[in-house]
Amino acid sequence: MRNVRHISSGNLLRVASLLAWLVSLGWLLGGQRFQIFISPDLGWLLAGGCLLLIPMCIAAYFRLSAPSTDACQDWNRCGQTTLVLLPLVYLIAGVSFGGLGGQAFAQRYVAGQRSATPTADRQIDLSNPNINVLDLLDHVDELVGREVEVVGRVYHPAELSGQEFVLYRFLIVCCAADAVPIGVHVNWTGSSPPDDAWVRVHGEVSLIDMDGAPGALLTASSVAPTDPPKHPYLVP
Repeated sequence: MRNVRHISSGNLLRVASLLAWLVSLGWLLGGQRFQIFISPDLGWLLAGGCLLLIPMCIAAYFRLSAPSTDACQDWNRCGQTTLVLLPLVYLIAGVSFGGLGGQAFAQRYVAGQRSATPTADRQIDLSNPNINVLDLLDHVDELVGREVEVVGRVYHPAELSGQEFVLYRFLIVCCAADAVPIGVHVNWTGSSPPDDAWVRVHGEVSLIDMDGAPGALLTASSVAPTDPPKHPYLVP
C-alpha cells in the first residue's frame, strides 16, 4: 500500500507565514513602496531580508511532514502565526494611507521648527526657483524677497485664518519613526486646497515670527494640485 505523506498543520502555518513575509517584502520593494516607511538608502535591508527568507521557506517546506513533539503544538503555532503576520496588516494599511499625513504633522510639529541636522551648510542654487521645504527653511535669510516654487502637503491649523495654511513635508534620517515635520506658512487668497493634498506653490519668500522663532512665509501667486513626489519624505 502506498504511503501517504502526513502534513502537520503547524508546519504548514510556518511555511505560510514565511511565504507571506517574502511576498510582502517583495511587494514593498516593487515600485519602491517601502519608502513610505524608511529612507530610500535603506532598501537594501529589505532585499537582504528577502534573500534570507528564501532558504527559510525551502527548509520549512521540507519539514512539512515532520512529526509534532507536542499535542498542543498546532494550536501554539496558530497563535504564533497570528503574531508574526499582524505587522503585515500595518504595512499594507500604511501603504494604502500613503504614509505620514496631517494628523502626524499636528502631533509632532513645533512652530518655527527646522531640521535637527546641520543641513544649512549644504549649498543650494539660489537662481533655481524650484526648492524644497527643508532648503527653504535652512536658507530663508538668503531667499527673502525671491520668487520660489515649493511642493508639499497642505495642513490647516485651527489658529490660522482661512487665507493661510501650512505647506509641510517630513524629514527622516532612518525611518518614519524618527520623522520630523517641517513646514512653511502660505498666504493664499484663492480657493484653499484640502488637508493632505499635494500642491505646488509659487510665491515670494518673507520672514515671520513664529512663537519667538524665525519662520518662512510664502505669499502665493499660484497654488496648483500636483502628483506626490517619488520620495514622499525629505532626507538631509
